[in-house]
Amino acid sequence: MPTSGDRRLAEVIADAQGRGDPLQMYLESRHHQDEADHASFSRWRQPEPPLNYEHVEGAADPLLWLPDAFAWLAGAGGEWSRPWALGFDHCRMIRRRCRRESARLV
Repeated sequence: MPTSGDRRLAEVIADAQGRGDPLQMYLESRHHQDEADHASFSRWRQPEPPLNYEHVEGAADPLLWLPDAFAWLAGAGGEWSRPWALGFDHCRMIRRRCRRESARLV
């Protein structure tokens, strides 16, 4: 039975592949979760268009800091959430049942 994390990743995979172009996706490694991510990609990724992914260490790659910063802005709401949205054409909101809402750019 798919977990809520598996279903969220399935949505992201479907959305990414729905754009129709080959894509390279980078996921922040959460060592304990990486195997579950591999299983999700095996289960949900379609053969076309190509979608490659790899896990990278968040602290080692400053580009992975950006989604966290934008997620904070989106989650803060009000005046904080308005300016950042002008520069992006797509943002997927992912809801966590146990805590607050967070956003991840895709």
